[in-house]
Amino acid sequence: VWSGSEFSEDGTLTSWQLADCELERLPESFGSVQVSGDLNLEGNLLGRLPDSFGSVRVGGDLKLSFNQLTTLPESFSTIQVGANLKLSYNLLSTLPDSFGEITVPSGRLSLSYNRLSTLPRSFSDLHVFGSLSLFANELKKVPELPHVKGAVKWC
Repeated sequence: VWSGSEFSEDGTLTSWQLADCELERLPESFGSVQVSGDLNLEGNLLGRLPDSFGSVRVGGDLKLSFNQLTTLPESFSTIQVGANLKLSYNLLSTLPDSFGEITVPSGRLSLSYNRLSTLPRSFSDLHVFGSLSLFANELKKVPELPHVKGAVKWC
């Protein structure tokens, strides 16, 4: 549901709700987006993200669930998210080799309900200070995850 944008008094974008807008793609310039709160892109028709997406800065939740994402750009590993990173209910079959460089400083990383059968080697370097959800994929095993502080759910 489009609820527009919210700005603070100094003009900073504090929240951007683009859920269920039937978006099929985002412009390459989307990488310049900075939101101090949540960025909600759930429930769209996104099949891929622009290469610049790794430059997005979100102080709260980044919600990308319920799209049609099949891959993520290599730049995705440089994304900055302050809370939860939600990538569930997509069509992801692989993750970028550098995916393990992502840090989720508070909150949860959710990759459930995708088509992942393997994880990149870098995945064991992943830093998540909440929980990690990988269930409802095609994974046979999950590597040791010494930097995940919360529960890991994968079967």
